[in-house]
This record gives sequence, C-alpha cells and structure tokens, in this order.
Amino acid sequence: MTQETLITQAQFRRMPWKNGKGETLELLKLEDDKGVKFRISQAAVSESGVFSDFSGLERHLVLIAGKGMRLVHQSEQGHVTHDDLLHELDIATFYGGDMTTSELLDGAIEDLNIMVRRDDTKALVQAVYASSDVLNQAGQQAYYYANQVSNISVDQGAKELIMPKDSFLIMDEKSDYQLHKGAGVFIKISADERLVR
Repeated sequence: MTQETLITQAQFRRMPWKNGKGETLELLKLEDDKGVKFRISQAAVSESGVFSDFSGLERHLVLIAGKGMRLVHQSEQGHVTHDDLLHELDIATFYGGDMTTSELLDGAIEDLNIMVRRDDTKALVQAVYASSDVLNQAGQQAYYYANQVSNISVDQGAKELIMPKDSFLIMDEKSDYQLHKGAGVFIKISADERLVR
C-alpha cells in the first residue's frame, strides 16, 4: 500500500514575513546542521515591494493566482535581470541573495515559493497539466501542488486520489503517479552531486 501524504491548506503552517507586510503558509521545510536545505511555501502578495534577503538559497517562484507581476533582480555585481509572470503557473528562477523587487501588474497575486540551498541542493519545478503522462516515477522523492482540483492515479489505477485546490501531495517514492484531471506544480528536490564534496 502506498504511503503518500496529502496536506490541505488548513494544515499549512502560518509564518510572518521578515518585512512585516504579510504572511507565508509553509507547506514543507527540511533543515539540517547547515540550516535550511529546502522550503516550499505559499503567499499572497497585495502590494509591490522589495523581497526579503534569502542569501544562500536558490528561489523558484510560481504564479498561482492573480493577473501577474514583474520581478526585477539586481545582483551584488550590479547586473540587472527581470522576470514577467503573466499567467497562472508561470515560473521565475533567481538567487535569493539578489536585490529583488516586485511590481504587481493588476492587483494582488498568490505565489508558490520553492527555495533550495544553493551549495548542495537542486530543484526541478514544472507546471503540469492533465494528461496520461507519468507525473512521477517510482524511486524519486517528489511533490505536487494542486492549483486546481486534481485527480491522480497511483500505480496504474491501483488507487485514485482527488486533491482539493491548494492542497499538497508528498509522493511515495515507491509508487508511480499520473495526473488525469487538473493542473498544478510538480517539484522534485535532490542533492546536487556536482556540488556535494
């Protein structure tokens, strides 16, 4: 029998922002003796502004609701880049230590934030939509955030899961998963073997 874990939004941990202008709903966090290895969270953003400094962490930001925002990043060396998140499930990847500012394009938005320690951890973050393709294969630790009500088949139909909107699935490493209805964010976090010494 599979051992996946389904977490609903009511179970997410509420965390105040460093800048005091809102709160984050923490879905999952792993720490070790070096500090935060990875964190997955959700937040509502109601005004444009400067992001908190998360030096040492790589960030993947996914637009999950709202009409978009522009992110402008300035590195320590002064190099400036930007990301436009215009549609639901658009993704931006950037360094948490950069000076990042957000500009809301048409009202408040909600985002999903995946942060991993740059020194030794990497994340694969993808928007996924209903299809018959395998969402995750056995042998991998992975997660799924349901941006819509989602129907997922486990082990070729041995079990069916119906996930509410804004819920989060920790997949069983021993099982295969297929997304048959809905859309969301697939996340796989692993050690970066190129960086681990």
